[in-house]
Amino acid sequence: MQEGMHRRDFLGRALLAGLGGVALSPPLAIAAGAREGSDLASALRSGAFILYFRHAATVEGGNDRPFTPRAEQRNLSEYGINQSRLVGARLRALRIPLGEVLCSPFYRCTDMADLAFGRHRIERNLISLANTGRPRGRADWLRRRLSAPPPPGGNLVLIAHVHNFQRVARLSLREGEAAIVQPMREAGFRVLARRMPEDW
Repeated sequence: MQEGMHRRDFLGRALLAGLGGVALSPPLAIAAGAREGSDLASALRSGAFILYFRHAATVEGGNDRPFTPRAEQRNLSEYGINQSRLVGARLRALRIPLGEVLCSPFYRCTDMADLAFGRHRIERNLISLANTGRPRGRADWLRRRLSAPPPPGGNLVLIAHVHNFQRVARLSLREGEAAIVQPMREAGFRVLARRMPEDW
């Protein structure tokens, strides 16, 4: 992956055109001298975007199978719990409206949702592509979901796994990191920025 894709500037997070339906990201309407953070927050207040989170930091060990008892899974670490709470606090402070919160059924995803946003709805299509059973179908679902504008009421939140986003966006995310996605319908989607919890 090119080094420029790892920079934390607002426009430097764009993906290469033509990869998996992802379009190269042009600038949003940026006022002269506007700070990156305030510009992004202003855009997100329109409620027209999708926030794709890789679940927060986890402990080592545990299985990687959904719908197994919590004690058998790889769950959030204390650091991941704090990351989750920080995400929720920062987005509330920025007055960013959130609509649905859809999660992979793994506890590390649903727990992050509940700690950050106080709610979640399980979406089986967000199960990690590393798991068996219809990985191509789940990748196709995510590509369509990222291309479709969210329903009125706020930005859509997806909390899932690194493999899913790698497949459709050719971009890896760290634990707790979010990709801010602009849906473009038939043209696919743009990744506008990436944020770790402390970067919001």
